[in-house]
Amino acid sequence: MTNYDKYNREERAICAHLFRLLHERLELKEKSPIGQFLNKLALQNHNINLTNLRYDNIGIFCEVAIIRDAFQNFKPSVNQFMDDLTKLIMQQEKIQECRLYSQLPEVLSNPKLTHPKQIRKKATSEGIQLTQNESQVFGALQGMFNAKPDLVITIDNKLLVFEAKFTEAFDEIQL
Repeated sequence: MTNYDKYNREERAICAHLFRLLHERLELKEKSPIGQFLNKLALQNHNINLTNLRYDNIGIFCEVAIIRDAFQNFKPSVNQFMDDLTKLIMQQEKIQECRLYSQLPEVLSNPKLTHPKQIRKKATSEGIQLTQNESQVFGALQGMFNAKPDLVITIDNKLLVFEAKFTEAFDEIQL
């Protein structure tokens, strides 16, 4: 018999249920299920500052492509967003030297010609040389565009991203 858990990602079902529960009685703010959840989260993790929440702009999302959707919102003026994202990835990957998105040749940096998650592939097909650092950064960028965290909560000006684990071990590389 096949082990069902190996083929069914239980965290998806758990997050979908949590998604529904967190939407209940939002008007109660800190006393609502989302308020209680965030309070418990803040108590367990002191690195998260969730004090003085106004409970404005609440959004609860399951398996949302955050970076892809933000990119769509910035169109057609994506350069600043993409340069900021490139800098963030450089910092994450501990890379000092790398062209920013806006410094790439137009065939790679024009969203009408190349989607950001296709930069490395398009560079290869166009004979454009990327440095090893650039290949690493824009490879990580591709992963970010494909990433769909299990649960995302926006509240006030905060973005909380959750990657749930139930049947698998936590993987730092996945983040």
